[in-house]
Amino acid sequence: MSNNYSSSSIPYLFGISAMLIVVYVVLTVLHIPAGTMIDWITGILAFWWLTGITTLPWNMYFTAKDLLDDAAISERKGIAIDQEDVAYAKKKSTLFLRIAIVLHILSAAALYLLAFFEISSIGYFAAIIAAALTFVRPSYRLYDYVIERLQNMQRNILYPRDDVSELRSDILVQQKRVDELVAMLNRKVGDSWISQTTTELQKVITQGAKMREDLEQLNSSNEKAHADLSTKTQQEIAKLSEDAQFLNQAREVIQFFKNA
Repeated sequence: MSNNYSSSSIPYLFGISAMLIVVYVVLTVLHIPAGTMIDWITGILAFWWLTGITTLPWNMYFTAKDLLDDAAISERKGIAIDQEDVAYAKKKSTLFLRIAIVLHILSAAALYLLAFFEISSIGYFAAIIAAALTFVRPSYRLYDYVIERLQNMQRNILYPRDDVSELRSDILVQQKRVDELVAMLNRKVGDSWISQTTTELQKVITQGAKMREDLEQLNSSNEKAHADLSTKTQQEIAKLSEDAQFLNQAREVIQFFKNA
């Protein structure tokens, strides 16, 4: 059995069950001795049941054991771990080991009783399988366990936990810096750097536009003042010309009286 038992395995179980039913129907139609329907139904139900009890509780037990092994390695390396998690894993490991063994014993006893009371002759065979799986499943998992530990040892040699822990700390520091930069550049945050900079820039743009308007008004006033000054100068020049003409005329009159 696979170490991972999930809903993805259910279609395969249904497929095998349907195939067994088809085989029974074909054998019955061909008048080939194949036992009773109760035997086949019992076999299919036993197949489902043994698949479940040899997978679910044992997987929970071995997962807890793997966690405890990893925790022990981390403790030896001085890596801090949560002791509450370790205690929880120990409790669940013991619980699921007992559940798995009890389910195997009860299953074997129930299947034996089916055969003993002549309900289904397949009960003896299924009971033997249920009892044998009590040892086969852990033995199979022991093989996987040894392979996994060797693979973990190889990974620890290539990627020591201290280096991984240090790298993780560095990544967390860099992630914090990135988060700070993202917060600084987030326009939706009122006190972020980008928001404050945008506000100050808008103020500068507004002040620049006002200064431009003031400059245009100053240029307009300057041009008007120059125009007024030019007009006044021309008027003064014209007045001086008139005065000069009057003085010339007066000079001529005086010169006339002198000559007379």
